Amino acid sequence: GDGARCRAVRFSDPERQPAQLCLSVCVMKCPICSKTVELPSEFAPFCSERCKLIDLGNWASERYVISTPIKPSDSNDPCAGMAGDGEA
Repeated sequence: GDGARCRAVRFSDPERQPAQLCLSVCVMKCPICSKTVELPSEFAPFCSERCKLIDLGNWASERYVISTPIKPSDSNDPCAGMAGDGEA
């Protein structure tokens, strides 16, 4: 799949020899350029500020769309019954 893969990285702590610390590192691919991104990352899920801005531009130019319209349910619609929606 396209999800992140995680692996445990062990390294020695010089102050706590011979104990070891364990750090989980997750790896995924940048959705824009497919470079490897190690998580946590400043720009996650992107590899850089550049890819982050390219993605934002894609949304702003409507290159990306949500394929299924959102259908509010009657019971959860916070605007149901408000003036201007055709109901009084």
